Amino acid sequence: MWRSRSLALSLLIVPGMLMSQQQRVPTVAGKSVVYAPNAVAATSLPLATTTALAVMQRGGNAIDAAVAAAAVLGVVEPMMVGIGGDMFAIVWSAKEKKLIGLNASGRAGSKMTREELLRRAASRAPARGGNAGNGAPRIPRGPESVTVPGGVAGWDMLLKKYGTMTLAKALQPAIEYAENGFVVTPVIADDWGAAKNLLTRDPGAKKSLLLPNGEAPKAGEFFRNPDLAASMHGKAAFLSAILGERPPAET
Repeated sequence: MWRSRSLALSLLIVPGMLMSQQQRVPTVAGKSVVYAPNAVAATSLPLATTTALAVMQRGGNAIDAAVAAAAVLGVVEPMMVGIGGDMFAIVWSAKEKKLIGLNASGRAGSKMTREELLRRAASRAPARGGNAGNGAPRIPRGPESVTVPGGVAGWDMLLKKYGTMTLAKALQPAIEYAENGFVVTPVIADDWGAAKNLLTRDPGAKKSLLLPNGEAPKAGEFFRNPDLAASMHGKAAFLSAILGERPPAET
């Protein structure tokens, strides 16, 4: 009886040993190729990827899934993307049989001329790392360093022309994560912690992006962002600031 079990075990092990000696097909990432007969999604975090797949499983198309996933990343990976930023897209339209590019980057403020920007930069202490590559001074942070956010308008434009969902519906998964919370992963926790001192200096960022004790969330901790959820609902200061109803310093 023991002999038969040993034989069976060796039959299971030997093929595995032979397989390990065979040369694997090289890939750029060093991982196995993914084959998907119906749809595929790839993002930097599983919560966003599963959101995209769920959207397509419920009948949405690739555009719906991309917008929903990007919005989720703005919640669970706030240091990389969000509704206060820009958006670029390259879309292949099978129906039109053509490639479309969308530049949804925001414009500078109407009174922010090149001359005014250089004047303000010259009056400040040099940023860490010196000047820009062309020798011109730079302002790494502050109102001069940002543009009018164009990302949400880009999402809306893509959905209206190529999607099947409304913007409100596409944002719903992100709103749920912001309202109900999510578990912070290790890499995100490290980046979050590195920005703690910077976030602490801004009252709005401290309130929305740090825990009540003033600390950045650590790996494995649960984090909620009700302010961001309200902004996505269109009820908070973010959209009001775009309409000019409140000064940017209060958002």
